[in-house]
Amino acid sequence: MSFVIDASVVANLVLPDEHLPEAVALIANLNGDVAVAPALWPFEVLNLLVMAQRRKRIDEENFVTAFQAATELPVNVGNAPTAQEQGEIAILSKKHSLTVYDAAYLYLSLRESLPLASKDKALIKAAQIENVKLALTI
Repeated sequence: MSFVIDASVVANLVLPDEHLPEAVALIANLNGDVAVAPALWPFEVLNLLVMAQRRKRIDEENFVTAFQAATELPVNVGNAPTAQEQGEIAILSKKHSLTVYDAAYLYLSLRESLPLASKDKALIKAAQIENVKLALTI
């Protein structure tokens, strides 16, 4: 079953100090399907890895390994949102006091009627208010 995946889950898949078996199982259970993410996803994942290295959580070798693992995940990254979609994302951001980035994941889950995989507490709370199913529980 497909779901929307945010960058917080990727941390649990590729960073040694955040490894979460439930996140690994979630990806393993795709069974040939793909997760989906908004267009900003590759930038958030790359930023997550750069920041992990900057904070000395991973070294250069682990950065390369984690980056490769992240880019090999079965994730279909969407196109840039239209002006109308950006407006709807802004509404969700304001309504739930989310970053626009997190609201983009929520919007995609709502638009595609897909469960959301996230470890972000504010995003999870907003998803629950919007009656979005959760693909990962923390």
